[in-house]
Amino acid sequence: MRSIFFGFFAALLLSLGAGGQSPAGNARVPMTAARIEIRPMPPELTRRFEPLRAALQPAARNWIEEQAKIEARRPHPDLNALRAAIRQRFPRSFSAAGSRQTGVTAVLQSGGDIDAVVFLVLMQASQNAQADLQAQMQQMQAIDQHKQALREIADQLRQEVAAGKMSRSSGPCVSAFCR
Repeated sequence: MRSIFFGFFAALLLSLGAGGQSPAGNARVPMTAARIEIRPMPPELTRRFEPLRAALQPAARNWIEEQAKIEARRPHPDLNALRAAIRQRFPRSFSAAGSRQTGVTAVLQSGGDIDAVVFLVLMQASQNAQADLQAQMQQMQAIDQHKQALREIADQLRQEVAAGKMSRSSGPCVSAFCR
């Protein structure tokens, strides 16, 4: 199970990281927002994630979201540090007496272990990253639309100047440039 999970997660991270890189290495290729595509989360991961997340207590869900933010700030996921943080936060959930504890116990009783919680944290981090990327793409598209509007106004101005419509003796200026 671990190798399948880490294989899917590595493929997800690589697909998100390879978006704007050229094959020549670190050189960036200018891309417009219309050509960028965000790949959806693989359905296998989503099917595994949703029932686990639904079984969590609200306090555990909040902790997982906070831990996902911490993991997102790291250049590479530190699985050992994440496992240690999970053991520290939910110490009794991973012992025989843990079945009486709240938190991640429902996930653990359904056949999970520390790696299930690691999976939840990393999936939450990747979903947050995907949402951030989507918001950035929308901002880029809005900026591109504003740039296109400015280009159209500049083109209209050039045409008016070339046609001689903007002479000082012809009265008040009513072109798009003057407005």
